[in-house]
Amino acid sequence: MPYITAALGLYYHMQLPAPWAPTKVCTPIMIYGASSAVGAFAVKLATLSNLHPIIAVCGQSSEYVKSTIDPSKGDVIVDYRQDEEKFLAAVRKAVPNNEKIRHVFDAISTPTTINLVGRAIDSESGVLGTVLKQEEGINMPRGVQMSLAFAPELWEPVSDSQNGGQRDSITNRETGLVFFRYLEYALANKLIKPHPFEVIPGGLGGIEKGLKAVKEGSNSGLKYIYRISETK
Repeated sequence: MPYITAALGLYYHMQLPAPWAPTKVCTPIMIYGASSAVGAFAVKLATLSNLHPIIAVCGQSSEYVKSTIDPSKGDVIVDYRQDEEKFLAAVRKAVPNNEKIRHVFDAISTPTTINLVGRAIDSESGVLGTVLKQEEGINMPRGVQMSLAFAPELWEPVSDSQNGGQRDSITNRETGLVFFRYLEYALANKLIKPHPFEVIPGGLGGIEKGLKAVKEGSNSGLKYIYRISETK
């Protein structure tokens, strides 16, 4: 569900311009975890919505991320592995005319990453999209609106006492319906490319091989596919 998680975060929760109605206004956006499946789709969708500059935060998978951004429109890659102050300075340098970043999508969403991007976002009117719920260890400016993009929102009803009630749940489903149909169109017209992947033979028997590659860090920017029918 990486694609629909990214779509929910950018368009339902953060209310950014849709890909079929791209903005003509400079709209900086930071996407933390840009090489992850969710983050990569967020970058691709943001590009279709003409959101620039994109500050794509990643580490060793920067080569893949380079293929998803447009430097001619100010998009940059910022390495999260550097000193925190240097990281923040690189982010500020990427935003034109000393603008503040109002939109940040954190595709990793640990307390560490949330607090880090919280130092870069507009403290008075920023919108931070996350993909994991974190309640402890978060230090966020009061003016920042935080939202959680979670794919099960599409089918898990919300009770009337929560966040606007049943209508909120229905709206999530409507968003999912529209963006799944749009994904078909975008793939067919080569507007979006899927995440790089590798098929590991042997079905479930190949899981150990994939886990070792993840642990060793040799699968940078890559997703593994297992064909269950090949399991012996």
